[in-house]
Amino acid sequence: NTFLANLLVQMYGTCGRLSEARLFFLRMPELDVVAWNSMLVALAAHGESRDAIELFGVMQIEGTIPDEVSFMGALAACSHLGLLAQGWRYFVSITESYTMLPTSRHYCFMIDMLGKSGRAEEAHELLETMPFVPDAVAW
Repeated sequence: NTFLANLLVQMYGTCGRLSEARLFFLRMPELDVVAWNSMLVALAAHGESRDAIELFGVMQIEGTIPDEVSFMGALAACSHLGLLAQGWRYFVSITESYTMLPTSRHYCFMIDMLGKSGRAEEAHELLETMPFVPDAVAW
């Protein structure tokens, strides 16, 4: 059952038990965007950012179209690794390749990456021009 398998991947991933999450993920007969996202977010949240970025690429190669959550996981991984250029490409592709609109969380990841890269002025400019009222997380 895909629903139950997704829940198990999410549960183990949330608890940081990545080996078990991977086991259930790899045994799933069909991987939908929820399954990919569950594994992607778990990896990014628990220090396996390189694996998360790799999984984001494999997901697309396998034909699954990323959604807002997929991009949050990929941007979080880029932020943790300081991969500003790659993160920026992902951010731009949200609108250019997938015709979605970036969420405030996507903007926050980009602001974080710019700040960590010593580009405070660009981070501030993005903060001031994003189509959302900046909240405490953005600041």
